Amino acid sequence: MTDYSSTISFCKALNRTEGENSLKNVFLKEMTSSYNEAHENMITRFDVLVNGTDGKDIYVNFSDTPIRGVIDVRKKQGATTIKEETIQVYPNNIKQGDIIQFKYNDNDTLHYYLVMSQINKKCHYDEGVFVQCNQFLNWKGCRTIIPCYVTSNSYGSKGELHNYSQMGDFDSRCVITVQRNEETEKIYEGMRFCLGSQWDIFEVTKKLGAYSPNMWQLICKYTKALSEDDIDNRICYNRLLEEKFDPSDVDYRIIGEDLIEKNNSNIYTLEPSKNGVVWSLDDDSILNNLATIVTQSDNSCEIQMLSSNKLVQLVARDNEGNLLAYKDIYGTE
Repeated sequence: MTDYSSTISFCKALNRTEGENSLKNVFLKEMTSSYNEAHENMITRFDVLVNGTDGKDIYVNFSDTPIRGVIDVRKKQGATTIKEETIQVYPNNIKQGDIIQFKYNDNDTLHYYLVMSQINKKCHYDEGVFVQCNQFLNWKGCRTIIPCYVTSNSYGSKGELHNYSQMGDFDSRCVITVQRNEETEKIYEGMRFCLGSQWDIFEVTKKLGAYSPNMWQLICKYTKALSEDDIDNRICYNRLLEEKFDPSDVDYRIIGEDLIEKNNSNIYTLEPSKNGVVWSLDDDSILNNLATIVTQSDNSCEIQMLSSNKLVQLVARDNEGNLLAYKDIYGTE
């Protein structure tokens, strides 16, 4: 039988129908190159929008130089009525946790917005969901105000404080979502913030960074104002941020129960002990007869609760009026 295999191979090579340089592979490479060139030079819907009247100047992380972007409002995925706002920009210009500013129209003013979602890579552009910042944080030594997004959250707060099954409206909490940067790295658990008036003081109970490497979630509980707070400038007293704070200073704490049932009393002590301690309640508790100090000595006092579903603040100062410690106490039924 005649062996045609060498003849067939010779014909394939002669006609370039096999191998890396075959007509098929050469044609495929040329088509791929032409497609890539066309794709790179393709004008998309986003290109038209961002360079037209729908495009907006967007400032990222307080930059003085804007980038161009498109703002879109649409229904949230899986929802019928809830809408979400998205930002669309050319690739690699935004990330989760960025603070952005833009105007919806010429008569609008620049507002702060926080990119909340992971960035979704689209064809020729990046997209992220953002929310408008509804508060800002400020504290002694902070170089600039910190825009943030605050939501109310009472769910789950009871277990963090006590084992009681019922609490009142005073057990209010909030979640503050804020950009992670050099300034917000300084925030610590126990730090207090003023979110408006003397009735809007919150203390950080947890600082969470697992949600995003670019944002902090601050779980906060409501507390009361101290006379040391600068309410007008929304700067709360925080012992660790005071100019006169010395790490070697004694850290005083008030020891006692977080809860007192109405018409009952508890003993509270200052640790470590100190002579000349003056105990007092906050003005709201005194004016509204929420609680009273039954007895007091240098190192301890007895509090009787006269109300329920209310927050009372016990304060310990030295005989010169300097704040030593404070404690929030809740009245229950």
